[in-house]
Amino acid sequence: MMLAIGLPGKPAVAGPATDGGAREITDALGRNLGKVWIDKGVISVKPDGEGYDLALAIGSAKLGLPGDGMTFSLKPFTLRLTPKGERRFAFELPKSTLELTYRNPALFFSEEGSRRLVNCSGEGLLDLDAFLVSEGNLQCESSTASNSVGVFGGEGKTGLISLKLAGTAVADGNIDGRISYEVSSFVETFGARIGDALPTSLPKPEMTTKVDGIRHDFSVSGLRKAGLTTAFAFLSDRFLRGPGTATRAEIEVLAKGVMPLWSNASLKSHYENLSWGTPRGPIKFAVIDAAMKNEGLVEHTDLDGTLNVSGMQVPGTVLPSWAAILVPEKITLDTRLKDLDLESLVDGAIEVATRGGSPVPGEMHALLLRVFSNNRATLAFDATATASGYDIKGQGMTSMFPSQGGKAIISAAGVDAIDAVLAKAAVSDPMSRRAALGVAFLKGLAKTGSDGRLIWNVEFERQMSKITVNGQSFGPGTRQ
Repeated sequence: MMLAIGLPGKPAVAGPATDGGAREITDALGRNLGKVWIDKGVISVKPDGEGYDLALAIGSAKLGLPGDGMTFSLKPFTLRLTPKGERRFAFELPKSTLELTYRNPALFFSEEGSRRLVNCSGEGLLDLDAFLVSEGNLQCESSTASNSVGVFGGEGKTGLISLKLAGTAVADGNIDGRISYEVSSFVETFGARIGDALPTSLPKPEMTTKVDGIRHDFSVSGLRKAGLTTAFAFLSDRFLRGPGTATRAEIEVLAKGVMPLWSNASLKSHYENLSWGTPRGPIKFAVIDAAMKNEGLVEHTDLDGTLNVSGMQVPGTVLPSWAAILVPEKITLDTRLKDLDLESLVDGAIEVATRGGSPVPGEMHALLLRVFSNNRATLAFDATATASGYDIKGQGMTSMFPSQGGKAIISAAGVDAIDAVLAKAAVSDPMSRRAALGVAFLKGLAKTGSDGRLIWNVEFERQMSKITVNGQSFGPGTRQ
């Protein structure tokens, strides 16, 4: 958003660059992003030859935020803007190293850290009237990061980072856009920084996570540019000029102007050869694919999600050898959150944000009950887990508010193989004996389908603290 500037009703700013052209660009940034960013010197524009230098100096001190709260600073950098036809600019980020430092004092532990993006460069095209980056890309050769919270801390690094943007103006001044983000490799080590507190004979308490490749693709259609920029500019001016909050009426007007924020949006993520560090060793995944899709932030919205995991490996340092049969090689999960009433949730959030003073627990409880009692959202799911010796399938639906209750059908094949492994291990392992008792209990509740699979028909009511499996009820709610 910060890179796109709109000059409605103005002629294109053409070379040679002038002070007047710089003022027009500055005024457009102030209208769309909030004049406070200009007044505080965070964004500045000046003519230079046939183009303009757009300088950014972002930091808590520059914004005038309290020094005893969270502080941050991004090393200043400059974008080069060159006029390209009517109301269009080519932009360029000359090769630069971007550095961010931050500190957040807290009641018990303070947090501080830094992030460094090395040798970054970018270019693209800005459509000024539409207030969008019609095309653009940014690449950084590598990055490093460090973070510490109390006695814990971590360090990370990545390989090549690539960011691509593309936007198109559509009807009513709205925007269709795409963002792609790729990282060629990622390594992060996290652990306790306790110096000589532990004997040198003990292993260093740290965990390392590695990924060979990461990719995120986000796409949106019908993005409400006008409402979004108006809200951003208003909130920037309101909250960065000093103490105080916006009134409820002001925020309600903003919320109605923004929603629905888009017509459709989707996010897809891909992770390749992920090794996730734990205190007992890394858990590995060959591929993780995830996706989410939403049909607009509207009064009754739906949110679809998918997850596919393959090549899962758990080392013997995390699980005993007999438990290897329980580790699924492939997992799939499809979900649909349907009829989520965002309007009531937004109303509740506005009331909390504008009530003033410290919330009284009883009042907050009553507010949450009122907000969620009108919400009739449901969550449907379809899941599978497959291993070398068994597979499990499940599907069902549950209500979400004001209380949870629903039904599911779960089936499994290969349970006898699990039972045999557990029985053999139970001779010497107390944990496997407990697991064997649990499997035996579940088998006793199951019915056998025509294909030989074990089937469990499950119903549950959280408010009644009751769960029913194939007609047999459990929990406090079963007492009369």
